Amino acid sequence: MEQFAAIAVDPQNIASNVGVHGQVFTVVNDEQYFYPDMMRGMIVDKQRNMGTDIHYYTGSTTGTSRNNEMCSQYAPITWQVDRQCHMISASSFDKLCQDMLLQRDDMKEDLYPHGSRELVIDSLVANNAADADSLAADATAAATAEEAPAAEDTPEVARGGNLRA
Repeated sequence: MEQFAAIAVDPQNIASNVGVHGQVFTVVNDEQYFYPDMMRGMIVDKQRNMGTDIHYYTGSTTGTSRNNEMCSQYAPITWQVDRQCHMISASSFDKLCQDMLLQRDDMKEDLYPHGSRELVIDSLVANNAADADSLAADATAAATAEEAPAAEDTPEVARGGNLRA
């Protein structure tokens, strides 16, 4: 608790230490799709391709109290969103609600659906979205660049046609 209290002193500390996982489900009445511990976060099940095709982007908190004029004080938040829609049993959500009620913190207000806010105008949207493949490619390129010999001192054309050495 002391560590969280230290983080919570400043909203930017929260933004720097908190991320959001998102998954979309079709709720079914089939126990074959039961997941008992949704409180632990994103479900990763490689056999069912769950939590394996992730899109990463910067955003902020959600809710109807924020819009294009009133930004969240908790920004930027890193979002990690599963691109696929998955089936899950209704009883998985029953179990999640039960687990939420057993937490030390009062989570009663999180047991019902909440509204979402309006989409942010394009000029306020971050341009750093990525997926796992592009992140892996960037890491490989960076590792290759570190191993590559130094470039010759030849001028190259930069954006706008300007030469730089």
